[in-house]
Amino acid sequence: MNENGTSEPLRSSSSIIAQLPFKPPGSPGQPDVNEITNNSVKLNWDKPVSDGGGPITGYWIEKREINSDKWIPVNLSPCQSNRYTVASLIEDYTYEFRVIAENEAGKGTPSDATKPTKIKDPNASIAPDFIKKLKDTDGNEGKTIRLEAEVIGTPIPDIEWFKGTKEISQNAKYTITRDGDKCILVITNATPDDIDEYTIKARNKGGSRVSRCNVNVRSPPKFRLPPKYQDVLNYDKGEPIVIKIPYTGSPLPNVTLTKDGKDLTKDKNVSIDISDRAITLTIRNGDKNTSGPYKIKLGNNLEPPGSPGQPDVNEITNNSVKLNWDKPVSDGGGPITGYWIEKREVNSDKWIPVNLSPCQSNRYTVASLIEDYTYEFRIIAENEAGKGAPSDATKSTKIKDPNAAIAPDFIKKLKDTDGNEGKTIRLEAEVIGTPIPDIEWFKGSKEISQNAKYTITRDGDKCILVITNATPDDIDEYTIKARNKGGSRVSRCNVNIRSPPKLRLPLKYQDILNYDKGEPIVIKIPYTGSPLPNVTLTKDGKDLTKDKNVSIDISDRAITLTIRNGDKNTTGPYKIKLGNNLEIPENPDFRREHDGNIFKLVVTEVFPEDSGVFSALLKGTLASETRVSSCSVIIQARDEEPLDPCFGQFPQSVSLEEGSRAKFSCKLSGSTPMTAEWNFNGKPLDRESSRFTFTNNETDFSLEIPVVLATDEGQYHVTVSNDKGEITAAYSIHVDQSFPEDSGVFSALLKGTLASETRVSSCSVIIQARDEEPLDPCFGQFPQSVSLEEGGRAKFSCKLSGSTPMTAEWNFNGKPLDRESSRFTFTNNETDFSLEIPVVLATDEGQYHVTVSNDKGEITAAYSIHVDQS
Repeated sequence: MNENGTSEPLRSSSSIIAQLPFKPPGSPGQPDVNEITNNSVKLNWDKPVSDGGGPITGYWIEKREINSDKWIPVNLSPCQSNRYTVASLIEDYTYEFRVIAENEAGKGTPSDATKPTKIKDPNASIAPDFIKKLKDTDGNEGKTIRLEAEVIGTPIPDIEWFKGTKEISQNAKYTITRDGDKCILVITNATPDDIDEYTIKARNKGGSRVSRCNVNVRSPPKFRLPPKYQDVLNYDKGEPIVIKIPYTGSPLPNVTLTKDGKDLTKDKNVSIDISDRAITLTIRNGDKNTSGPYKIKLGNNLEPPGSPGQPDVNEITNNSVKLNWDKPVSDGGGPITGYWIEKREVNSDKWIPVNLSPCQSNRYTVASLIEDYTYEFRIIAENEAGKGAPSDATKSTKIKDPNAAIAPDFIKKLKDTDGNEGKTIRLEAEVIGTPIPDIEWFKGSKEISQNAKYTITRDGDKCILVITNATPDDIDEYTIKARNKGGSRVSRCNVNIRSPPKLRLPLKYQDILNYDKGEPIVIKIPYTGSPLPNVTLTKDGKDLTKDKNVSIDISDRAITLTIRNGDKNTTGPYKIKLGNNLEIPENPDFRREHDGNIFKLVVTEVFPEDSGVFSALLKGTLASETRVSSCSVIIQARDEEPLDPCFGQFPQSVSLEEGSRAKFSCKLSGSTPMTAEWNFNGKPLDRESSRFTFTNNETDFSLEIPVVLATDEGQYHVTVSNDKGEITAAYSIHVDQSFPEDSGVFSALLKGTLASETRVSSCSVIIQARDEEPLDPCFGQFPQSVSLEEGGRAKFSCKLSGSTPMTAEWNFNGKPLDRESSRFTFTNNETDFSLEIPVVLATDEGQYHVTVSNDKGEITAAYSIHVDQS
């Protein structure tokens, strides 16, 4: 447009759609459902990951009933937050919900729907429900009858009992109790009047339920003669005579009818019908001979059955046996209603019931037995008259899986052996096990393999090691190790080599020795060889060994020659000849003393050449196992310079249990710096190993073994050196070992001196071989046995390691504890389990076990309760 007017309009080449510069939002997160009532739910959800490029203006909520495809809008205007309460829902209907986000571009895609949600007030009443109903019950006259049911409901239902249609209340006849969900009615001193239908009614505001049963009382039959039959009865000739007489008693009686002493029971003109309430007597074709007095006699011959046959035991596993037996010769006059199985541990007088309800066949599998325990079993038959006499008990049966591995056992152990140098030494042991064990031989801690020095053979159970061309280097402790999947065992022995004695003449004796006249001549000459040698001293061909002016003392390290009152005739060359025999004579230089468990070696006179390692070899009187304990002796001549370095404190030998901690320390004096090298059986210890901790502090050194193993047993040396020299000290470790087959339940039987009461306390010991995978599950804390007063509180806890989930089963005297009973509190927390008895009764005394299992296996711990009663 200008001053001259308006131009023609400009038109676009194509059409244009007007739209916003962003898209609808993405789908919100799946809603969470919470705070459910009887007509509403609360929802909350996450915002969409994408808002489409524009702000979200609100959310739309939709619902649909289960099994419907139709989504119904819930809100009439957009929800401005990511929370919403959906109201006006119908109780007991099931719904799904979803959420749609919206911006100015429109609604986005719906969220995933919630899981189906049933609309139900969580605090609403739940009508009673019988999880265990009443059962028809038979009892004997004069005895007690127990009726029991279990009922649940919210709130806890009120209970009413009825006999027929009449409500029962607590009195001398009826005892009504409740234990958690269990409801119990006890009928005392049962009579035929107690025969009836009994009802338990459970009621709460959610509704009511009933359970019914019939009670029958076994009793001798008794007439309840109506008054009309207590006088003469008149009938016309030919008229049938029908007399119905009520009676009480159970089971059905035998009836005998007599007239003038004659039994008419099987007379063809007479019939007798017996029901459970009355006897009907019918006499057909009555005539004058029918007239007269009649006698009716009732009786029932039902007795408890006889004893079943002795059970046979077969199919033994590691926790069960199968039993079968013959029926009793006598059933007591009525059908057998079932069998009861009992067990007892060997050396116990207490028979424990196995089954909770009668067994209907003459076969039964007894489960939940404890491996390596020995049991006996017996059977009791039952009919309507009650339980009969028990069968003879089975022979004692040890519970053991016949296919289980049996750890090795040495039936002949290695023996300490002496041999001669250059000869052959034979070591032999006999070992059994299932499967056949693998065998390894060791010299010290080093494994032996077949070579020219060692010949290893096996002949059945015999395992043989032959050492050829024996030398003093073969002196050591030898070990045979037998291993199979059941565990491992070792046997050890010491080998000593007898060798010819050889003099080790010091340099000062290799030239002429000069002494003054009258001066005693004392010459001490070291030697090697075993056993102690015989010494012959000669001069000019004359034997001086027994000369009164000469004495020869022989130790296991040196020979001391003493010539008293030396003169010119003493001058000259001397010859010493050594030889040895098998006996070691008493030596005056070394005196052995013994006081109880204390053994001493007293060296009466010491010399520098007596320095070295001394070992004590102890042989037990009841076992072939030998222990060696070593120490170092360092002797310095008075006229020599002080030793540098020199020990002020030596490491000490120890004897301790496997798994204990051992620490060896030494303190020295002398020039610094010093270094220490620690050796085991002649081989340096690995300083990089995490099994050992080495401490160096100028002149103080220590070796610590945090966890001592059986393989750590042996001889140790520490050598400390500086720029002046070095010095060595010896010590030893002996390890008391335990073995996996020692695992099991250990029980202590305590018999009082003033009473016949016996107490038993039990515990579990679990030992694992080092080369096996860790136990899973495995106890870290065991439940502990207790002795407490009646009425006290007892709590037993255990902690485990291993794979989860785990479950725990608690048993008392071989029977699972009732988890529904209010007398016990059970706590399960992944790997921690506990049993609490708030009020301990005298009947709680006995043996308990807890068995914890997971998908890898199971493990059992034993403990016990003793109750002091007042």
